[in-house]
Amino acid sequence: MLFKIFLFFIISFNTLAKVSNVPNGIVKVFVQKVSYDYFRPWASPVQSEASGSGFIVEDKKIVTNAHVVADSTFIQVRKAGDFRKYAAKISKVAHDVDLAILEVEDGDFFKGTSALEIGDTPRVGDEVKAYGFPIGGDEMSLTKGVVSRVEMTRSIHSRSQLLGCDMDTSIAPGSSGGPVIKDDKVVGVSFQGSFFKEGGYMISAEVLKKVLSLYKKGLVYRVPDIGIEFQATENKNLRKWLGIDKLEGGILVTKVGDLSPAKGIIEEGDVILKIDDFEIAENLTVEFRRNERTSASYAYKRKNLGDEIKIRIFRKGNIMEKNLKLSTAINDVRYASETEYDTSPAFTIKGGVIFQPLVCNIVCDSIFGIGNKHIDQVVGKLREEEKEDFIIVNRVLEDENTSGYQVSRNIVSTINDEPIKTLKDVENAFKKDTVQHIIKLFDDTIIVIEAKDIDKETHRIAANYGIVKTSERIND
Repeated sequence: MLFKIFLFFIISFNTLAKVSNVPNGIVKVFVQKVSYDYFRPWASPVQSEASGSGFIVEDKKIVTNAHVVADSTFIQVRKAGDFRKYAAKISKVAHDVDLAILEVEDGDFFKGTSALEIGDTPRVGDEVKAYGFPIGGDEMSLTKGVVSRVEMTRSIHSRSQLLGCDMDTSIAPGSSGGPVIKDDKVVGVSFQGSFFKEGGYMISAEVLKKVLSLYKKGLVYRVPDIGIEFQATENKNLRKWLGIDKLEGGILVTKVGDLSPAKGIIEEGDVILKIDDFEIAENLTVEFRRNERTSASYAYKRKNLGDEIKIRIFRKGNIMEKNLKLSTAINDVRYASETEYDTSPAFTIKGGVIFQPLVCNIVCDSIFGIGNKHIDQVVGKLREEEKEDFIIVNRVLEDENTSGYQVSRNIVSTINDEPIKTLKDVENAFKKDTVQHIIKLFDDTIIVIEAKDIDKETHRIAANYGIVKTSERIND
């Protein structure tokens, strides 16, 4: 009898030991936010509600996606299985990798919770569990799936690349920010689905660890861009012409941007053989983990802005080493490559014509572009020194003096023969003493506006459309 009782105790203890503490670290995130209309930049922000998922980590912090809390005005969190909401605030946000860290001041929130342990980035074929609060219900959801791919993945939120994992686990709205678990450890963070396939994507544990490590130092993870264009060197004739047919790997530098930190260090025609400890293969990939390859950009995008890398290059028959400081982010070296958050659109209206900087918010929502070949051709391209930025005519407000101009989202070339790079340039061009203001666009369209009483006309037309403010952030 005693043996049976003892055996029952052992079995019961082992059963309890297998109960996961993961649900004790899962939270639902409730967000009040504002959104701006970049086609109507003068409009007041629209209030809305959204929700996402998150999880507790050490030091009583909560991890979620940056896109969950972007443009937020008020945040609350609720523990899985609880009914009470607690006020939370953003401690740090890393938009580049779509992660944010939240704080809750009320210590009662953390009673009965467990900080989740961070594991390693999973491998292809690993079974994982995704926790979160997707739409369709109010309580915590758990789905299982398999990792099908691990590689550099473009974030819809930031347009930057990060090491992510493709999995067949469904990622529905509301799941964003929830942990992906393997062996009771966080191996990734759910962050986006796909229009083209089942399942979704997670941010790798490697990226999460980087964010948390930098957070402890008071820093935010910013993904660098070296402002260089590359070409694969798989073709044997190309390799022979370059003089690297006897070498392993290497990629050809086809362009160094005017604003690239590599300007004066790396030259067009150089062949990059190695970055830090990563040998660069001729197909533009590196082995980031044994028998696993991804884009060569991993070799420097895994670093933080301000870090240094060592580059081995082949130049005119010689192999040499160069040190490069990663001092530029993607929007520093490429046009319209970073989405704006937590700020109103910049714009100015002149005589019914609406001018705005070409920013990602205007053009990057559509994966197919916006249908204007001039804009589609420059988005993401390397910035040129003489062309600091692009200003576009977003639209023309119809009026007796503007009727007939069928213009929408078109790049401005000159105003009164003055090249236009910024909104300040627009303002200065319209101060010119002239009878008519001549606006020339990239597609050779010409807009003519009477110069007489231009400010008065601007406010008259704006008033007809209920527009009170005719400019914002001109000096940015």
